[in-house]
Amino acid sequence: MIAILYKTENRKNASELANSLLKARLSNSIDQLPTVKSFSFNNGQIEEHEEVLLIIKTKALLYSQVENKIKEITKSDNPKMYSLPMTQIDERYRDLLRTGVIEV
Repeated sequence: MIAILYKTENRKNASELANSLLKARLSNSIDQLPTVKSFSFNNGQIEEHEEVLLIIKTKALLYSQVENKIKEITKSDNPKMYSLPMTQIDERYRDLLRTGVIEV
């Protein structure tokens, strides 16, 4: 299992994306953090942005499919996303997260 962290511009986009991923059965559980302040260094300047963070819990083998779905929905070739392994997780919670997610 992995947790994919994905940042988007607003709540509407986040909700649309979460619903699409759940309907496609690419995840069984997605958390949304309402506002995340992001800092980056770009072209010699520090930039600040307010974004919405989704935490998409899914099977590691589905990362590419989740990424492709996000690119399709957002029309972005460079989505702000990465994954973290879920190395320690309660068995029952892991099984619950896998329920209904497509088989690979």
